[in-house]
Amino acid sequence: MIRAISLLVVVTAVAFSVACEREKESSTGKEPSASSSTATGVTAGDVTDKAGEAASAAAAYSKKKAEEFRRELEDKLADLDKKVDAMKERGSELSEQAKKEWQEQMDAVAEQRKALRSKLDELGAASAEAWGDVKTGAQKAWNDLQAAYNKAAERFGSESSSSNSP
Repeated sequence: MIRAISLLVVVTAVAFSVACEREKESSTGKEPSASSSTATGVTAGDVTDKAGEAASAAAAYSKKKAEEFRRELEDKLADLDKKVDAMKERGSELSEQAKKEWQEQMDAVAEQRKALRSKLDELGAASAEAWGDVKTGAQKAWNDLQAAYNKAAERFGSESSSSNSP
């Protein structure tokens, strides 16, 4: 994503430079120099078009990466949901005292899952420009959910989840 943004900045700077040179030449009445854009056959319009194409490509790339990240998190969430379901089945076997603590742990997992679901929804609706910020929030929500699950799994003897990143 950083490469795409860097490319966009460079192309935009070139387009601006070419446009300024043409404006300067037309306002002074000078003929274009051998190094100007018309001498090479490249016009300001050509550069502007290419800058627009680069911007579109950068946006499409960012959107693609956001969708890949969202799908990966969705898959990890589905796997974790299976583990939570298995843990819930074992909860019925606990003593009344342990069930109370178990329920608190399950409530914490459910709360963190809800927060992750919210971030996933934001990620799906985020613009290409904003997805980096939303990704950070979604990653944090995943880490928090995983920590809540691992705490419950550790306490109640279930399989812990060790994958920190989507």
